Amino acid sequence: MLSSAFIVVVALGTLSLVSAAGAPSNGWNDNIQWVSVSDATATAEQTGKPIMTVIHKSWCGACKALKPKFAESNEIQELSSQFVMVNAMDDEEPKGAQYRPVRLPPCC
Repeated sequence: MLSSAFIVVVALGTLSLVSAAGAPSNGWNDNIQWVSVSDATATAEQTGKPIMTVIHKSWCGACKALKPKFAESNEIQELSSQFVMVNAMDDEEPKGAQYRPVRLPPCC
């Protein structure tokens, strides 16, 4: 059984570029190794990494504002290697209780 946590970021993308891993970056940083929703669980089991899913909508203004900041962030790009990165746009959003956002406990 997979014990990896799913981390969900809600955001937007309209461009369907393909990252180094073969899954679309949708303009969220072509240098991140994106994995498809359907391949994420198997990849997480193989690597032992948690899954981070960026869920975005093509019509969302807040998502449009976040996308370039996310894509340009060197810190996010570096940290992405610690996760199985999934980019889910519009109807690609995964369904089910296991995909609910993880609420982290307050710090300190």
